[in-house]
Amino acid sequence: MSAELSAVLRSLGLDTPTADYLTAVPGSADLVPGRVVRVDKGLSTVLTEDGPVRATRSGGVLAAIATDAQATPCTGDWVALRHWPDDRITVEAVAPRSTAIVRAEVGGTSRGQVLAANVDVIAIVVGLHPEPNIGRIERFLALAWESGASPLIVLTKADLVGDPVVLAHLVEDVETTAPGVQVLAVSAETGEGTEVLAAVVSDGTSVLLGVSGAGKSTLANVLLGGEASQIAHVRVQQLRDIQTMNDPIAARAALQAMGIQWLITVGQNQLAFDPDAAQSNFRSQDVSVYHVVSTDTNKADVRGESK
Repeated sequence: MSAELSAVLRSLGLDTPTADYLTAVPGSADLVPGRVVRVDKGLSTVLTEDGPVRATRSGGVLAAIATDAQATPCTGDWVALRHWPDDRITVEAVAPRSTAIVRAEVGGTSRGQVLAANVDVIAIVVGLHPEPNIGRIERFLALAWESGASPLIVLTKADLVGDPVVLAHLVEDVETTAPGVQVLAVSAETGEGTEVLAAVVSDGTSVLLGVSGAGKSTLANVLLGGEASQIAHVRVQQLRDIQTMNDPIAARAALQAMGIQWLITVGQNQLAFDPDAAQSNFRSQDVSVYHVVSTDTNKADVRGESK
């Protein structure tokens, strides 16, 4: 394997420690490094220096998953791939994750599903209309801190708050809830705050995290300069409604033109907690990875504590 920091691999977020790990994998001379951009049942779509490939899991990876569900390759993972003579491609190893957003199992057990890995910034997206739910923001913040990524709070739909004084008070309330965390009020309609947001998420892998309707998709459209139609809709574990993949490479190029490596959105129901009623179930929310992959989660029961 050659995991040198080529321009292509750097654009996908490969850093020196990860490259060193991948080159140290046994048999690495015959392996190829890549980053997972889609997970569909037992298949992963992986971007490599030579383009995207589809890979199954090797026996070693399957054995690791049998003892630890979090060993399952997920979006954002760096992996080592083997190309076989019969044209099969397998994931032979998953590099250690610098950060991970984990969905707890139903019932709040310690095991769970990793939704996205190697994330640098988690932007918690909250609509200003109706007024922000402070308790929900606190729970999202806890999840962000647990992941190891840096949190950011993005208050959307600022244009719907007619009074500047009211807007300032709403922002202040959220800042009080999240000391030390940057809070941005933005409007996709007027463009307010969007340039600042683009600058914040311009370095590394960024996640937009929020409930359905908070404005994640609209923000993605703004950050992509209108290219959010280039989204791949796929399915991950226990999720339904596979939709069509358009052109993830073109969409990635649109992000990279702005200096943005990755932009991911994660819907609330995948987080396995209900901010308002701990025993309720959530349905028909979404998890989306813009420019690479998007998933709709229908009838995915979630409940228990935040993880």
